[in-house]
Amino acid sequence: MKKGIYCVVALLLIAVLISFFPALFQQKENSVPEKELLVVWMQEGENDTAAWLKKAAAVYEKKTGQRVYLRYASEEERRMAGAEKPDVLIPSEEGMVLAYRGWALIVPDETKPVSTPAPAPSLFIRPTLPPAADLSTPVPLKKAPGKVAVPEGFVSVVENGYGSQTPLNDLSSGKADGALLTPLQAQQIKGGYNVQAKPEYFVPVKGRAVTEEGQAFLCFLRSDEMQHALTSRRMFSWNPDLLLYGSENQLLHQMEKCR
Repeated sequence: MKKGIYCVVALLLIAVLISFFPALFQQKENSVPEKELLVVWMQEGENDTAAWLKKAAAVYEKKTGQRVYLRYASEEERRMAGAEKPDVLIPSEEGMVLAYRGWALIVPDETKPVSTPAPAPSLFIRPTLPPAADLSTPVPLKKAPGKVAVPEGFVSVVENGYGSQTPLNDLSSGKADGALLTPLQAQQIKGGYNVQAKPEYFVPVKGRAVTEEGQAFLCFLRSDEMQHALTSRRMFSWNPDLLLYGSENQLLHQMEKCR
């Protein structure tokens, strides 16, 4: 008799639980956002941009709770119309300007000796450090240098420029009479050089949104908070009124003024 009662009670409990299952599943479906993952396609070789995007993605996830998935996509993959669609493409030929990457033209100064490595220290020789390069004011060039090592894409922009994957090495070895360098590379130059910055030496980093979620992420990248984060990669803001570098960093300060 008792076993029969227990069976009836167990069946009733099972029936009650089953009746709640649809409601539980419905509640779970309602709690899941329509778009859980924000997919951003990046381009290989854009190391500075990628590092900035990784930092921005971490901040965006904390602020919004939406996960950001960054991945590299080849040019062929970008052109193919596959099933997978990203929310954002960075960089893109069309779209919103998110930041600028700048280069400076470095040429030897004929009025100043180019610094050479100091001799190795010994008992009778006290090495002297080479003077730091005076990068405070870009000097107008009296004449174009004979050969200028420039990154691919700048050959037609810089007079007498030729494409090189190692502009700094070409300049240091004497293979080139000048070089178009990134701010980080230019700051490795010690002395005996002039610096010239021009607006045409700045390249915009653009992003194209494919979805509304992607558009929101691009707007976040253009915010003052993430623009200030560009300083860690020596990049420049899209906003001409937002100055990221002060006079204590002469090279970047002057480059920013020449945008």
